Amino acid sequence: MTDDEPFNIRIKNLSNALKEFQEETGEQDGVDAGASGKGAAPNGGASSKDGAPIEGQAAHKTPKAKTAGDQSASGAKPQKPSGKDAPLVAERGGPSSGGGAGGGKPPRGPKGPGGDKPSSPGGFEKVALRGAQGAGFLLSLAMVGVIGAMAFAGLYLNRLSYDLPDYKVLADYQPPVTTRVYAGDGTLVAEFARERRIFVPIEAIPMRVKAAFVSAEDKNFFQHGGLDMRGIIRAQISNVGNIVNGRRLEGGSTITQQVAKNFLLSSEQRIERKLKEWLITRRMEKAYTKDQILELYLNEIYLGNRSYGVAAAALNYFDKSLEDLNIHEAAYLAAIPKGPSNYHPVYNYDRAVDRRNWVIGRLAEDGVISQEDAQEARAQDLGARIAPPLGARDWASEYFAEEVRKQTAQLYGVEALYDGGLAVRTTVDPTMQKAAGIALRKWLIAYDQRHGWRGPIGTMTLSDEWAEDLSNALKSFSKA
Repeated sequence: MTDDEPFNIRIKNLSNALKEFQEETGEQDGVDAGASGKGAAPNGGASSKDGAPIEGQAAHKTPKAKTAGDQSASGAKPQKPSGKDAPLVAERGGPSSGGGAGGGKPPRGPKGPGGDKPSSPGGFEKVALRGAQGAGFLLSLAMVGVIGAMAFAGLYLNRLSYDLPDYKVLADYQPPVTTRVYAGDGTLVAEFARERRIFVPIEAIPMRVKAAFVSAEDKNFFQHGGLDMRGIIRAQISNVGNIVNGRRLEGGSTITQQVAKNFLLSSEQRIERKLKEWLITRRMEKAYTKDQILELYLNEIYLGNRSYGVAAAALNYFDKSLEDLNIHEAAYLAAIPKGPSNYHPVYNYDRAVDRRNWVIGRLAEDGVISQEDAQEARAQDLGARIAPPLGARDWASEYFAEEVRKQTAQLYGVEALYDGGLAVRTTVDPTMQKAAGIALRKWLIAYDQRHGWRGPIGTMTLSDEWAEDLSNALKSFSKA
């Protein structure tokens, strides 16, 4: 290239030289990768198998061009580039430095075995690098947030743990129990209590009754450690629809959680109360066996009609003891806890039957009963009734039962009468008592009718102040 060449020719030659340099650099990278395990030439260039520089390849690290002072000091003459490098050096060095062939800086090549500086990344590499850095920052920020949230939750739960009720009181559970008055032949005459409850130890509760409640309320009761996370997640998913439809929220509570709530906590729907319930549940599972927890549950659960516990409910709904209950009867009792008023045996008969049949199906799925037994149980009538209110069980024994109540309260106190679960044996004969009541009513009416009309008690004249006159007349009759 000479100075008298046209400018456009010089630009074209420069472009061709750049293309040749790029092709040569790509070939050099392949050679360097293959020769890096054999060693490099002393000047940083690639070497052959015998250690000699490979002819025609440019070194990766080109020494800086010597100045005029350096050349005169060493006495060496600058060498002219030859071969394919000559146009490149002339074009890159000449125009940039305004003259000499070796005056420009050598081009930067990729980092090789000789220690050359790496070339700057391209546009795609820069975007990828920035994306990786951003992702790393976001991940670090998320980790810090998670750790902070866990630390806050730990501190909050630790604070709640200092204000928990003492679950150890459950070891000395003594619930209020109904006082029952029996006739001379053993039949029930009357009941006195604030809550209908008959405590029954877990060993005396039949397996079909226990299995019915476990299948209906907490089928994984004997496997989990107090909290059923799958049930909790399922309940929260269902609560989305409950909120939209305005229905009552579900908690996904296990039997242990229900014991903790019924005995030690309230029923308010607050997050703090739920967290306390979880903490107490975990502690209860470590302190008590599964049978102890199930015993507390089956004797405390409310089953409608002022019935607390399965034994009282069996008597109130079926007039049977627990060991006499059939599968369909036990299944109905297990259906009530979800909503005693919703499954009333009289006012909501169809819903009660549907819920009972659902419990029977759960028993079959859990392998407690066979499909044949389940089909037979579903075909049975509900058979439940509503027990009479507390007090005398029969009109003929009302006065007798009231006299027993008075004497019992005088002898043992009111608390023992209504909460002590006394069993009072009397000598009354229910058959004779009923016959005496019928005879008394019959002959009182006959006596009154036999004496006929005996005239008015008195007379009065109506006036504007008739109300006052009537009041005065009644007072005079009462004094007489």
